[in-house]
Amino acid sequence: MRRTAVSKHNPIFARNLEKYDFIMADLSQFDPNSVGLLSNNVFGLPFSEEEARLVLLPVPWEVTVSYNNGTARGPEHIFRASFQVDLYDADVKDGWKQGFYMREPDKHLLLRSDYLRKEAELYLKFLTEVGFSGRKPNNGSQENLTKITVGPALSTGPDFWKRPELRLYVTYADFNKAAAQDAQNGLPTNKTNALSYGAQVEIWF
Repeated sequence: MRRTAVSKHNPIFARNLEKYDFIMADLSQFDPNSVGLLSNNVFGLPFSEEEARLVLLPVPWEVTVSYNNGTARGPEHIFRASFQVDLYDADVKDGWKQGFYMREPDKHLLLRSDYLRKEAELYLKFLTEVGFSGRKPNNGSQENLTKITVGPALSTGPDFWKRPELRLYVTYADFNKAAAQDAQNGLPTNKTNALSYGAQVEIWF
């Protein structure tokens, strides 16, 4: 049975100690300062799942991620990169001895994610808009405004003109003092930048 009572300060721990089977890893041949062995598990540690105090469960899923793909491959990249991580921790001496283990990503779940991701891309979009405007009113100062808007959108079909469409957005605007002081622009008068966010629904009749 996997150990689950992990703190000896837990008042229930002493009474239930006999319920748990503690399996200790043999670390006599392990050098934490050497190169991580690919034959070991995450961080190059020689722990099995039964010996580890912390088990990492990867979920290779990215069906509804709206900004580019790659999330589903994250666990694989984390695992490979972990072999380059230094095990030394100034705050927790020999913390790695607690045991870490990472399960293999579910390949069936990954394939399912890849398939559904392609289907979802027909309905999910990531919108980006960048704009600049400048004008000089009569007898006034030059007004400049730069705006960047990003956000995901969900439509009812793959066609570009398909509606209704739901959009979530974040807009950052940068402007000069002259633009801020002009009431026609509707900008805050005590700032030269602003952030706004919200949701839009577009329906055509």
